[in-house]
Amino acid sequence: NEAAVAGICEMLLQSYDGCLYFLPALPDTWKDGNISGICARGGVEADFTWKDKQVTSATLRSSISQTVTVRINGHTTQVHLTANHPQNVYAD
Repeated sequence: NEAAVAGICEMLLQSYDGCLYFLPALPDTWKDGNISGICARGGVEADFTWKDKQVTSATLRSSISQTVTVRINGHTTQVHLTANHPQNVYAD
């Protein structure tokens, strides 16, 4: 059962090569949705909403201050996270 949950999480958010990839493998039947509290490498936690398979809003949190690279809706950007302070990520 844990493997199934891990697989679903990987469809929604992947973190490798120092980058967070939002909706890398979203099934066509999940074109709209949201998730809260999904964890990524580096101690980053994300909440995000999507519509028509595009992220419409996202918030990142981290227990440590750090800069992360984010790939969202085909755009890559750097996001500076302050420890224990939610950071909204603008989605085009």
